[in-house]
Amino acid sequence: MKYELTNLSVIVVIKVDSEDRIRNLNYILDYYNQYFKGVEIVILEQGEQQLFFKQEGTSNLENTIVYHFIKDNGPHYKTRNLNLATRLATRKIIMMTDTDVFVEPKVLSKALCKMEKESSAILSPHNGVMVEVSKSFFSLNSKSELLDSLVFFPRSFKQKMDQFDLSNIYPIYGGEYFS
Repeated sequence: MKYELTNLSVIVVIKVDSEDRIRNLNYILDYYNQYFKGVEIVILEQGEQQLFFKQEGTSNLENTIVYHFIKDNGPHYKTRNLNLATRLATRKIIMMTDTDVFVEPKVLSKALCKMEKESSAILSPHNGVMVEVSKSFFSLNSKSELLDSLVFFPRSFKQKMDQFDLSNIYPIYGGEYFS
């Protein structure tokens, strides 16, 4: 199922310090294209040279990608870059995220509906649970296999650990607070 989120701009700022950042960004783009349509994804890259290049065929995707590069090899000025990327966004609702964060599709859709109904200014669709995906799982599976097997752990995962296959994707902390 694809969720239509035409009011949403997803902002991702990146300073590439490893190949993992590029890989993660490509996974995030594939993830949004697999589960959402109508989303505007704003990518702002900071660095000495451009290291991220939009993949061929991105114009055929159901989401819009806005890319901007800032030539600056200083420290990652994340706040500045988020503010600049926000100015590039054209949608009513803005979500700032990192290259290694996957938000459960139904939770993101529900959060956006809640924002629109209640005229909320800020909402974080995150239950506090952070997970790790084993490096071997990345190398042994295709992107689609990995994206199809993502597990979104509930806040109460600690009481239900025996219900999950923890061999490749496992919680590293969280579940103690609501966002």
